[in-house]
Amino acid sequence: MSQLILIAGVSRSGKSSLAKDLCSKLEDSVHLDQDEFVKPIEEIPIIQDRTDWETPESIDWKKWKSAID
Repeated sequence: MSQLILIAGVSRSGKSSLAKDLCSKLEDSVHLDQDEFVKPIEEIPIIQDRTDWETPESIDWKKWKSAID
């Protein structure tokens, strides 16, 4: 049976380290880093004169869904 484990948290909180550790312990696992699905910078919203990398709108959700299907 396939399982999908999602790990959420603020930037630099150890999500990738935890995911890599889990992958090393789980058979047939794949680590997908959210950074692989970030839209081009010109498509990311600007909030108070800054690029908002943290907003869900910065992610290419179609590409993400395609990767997990």
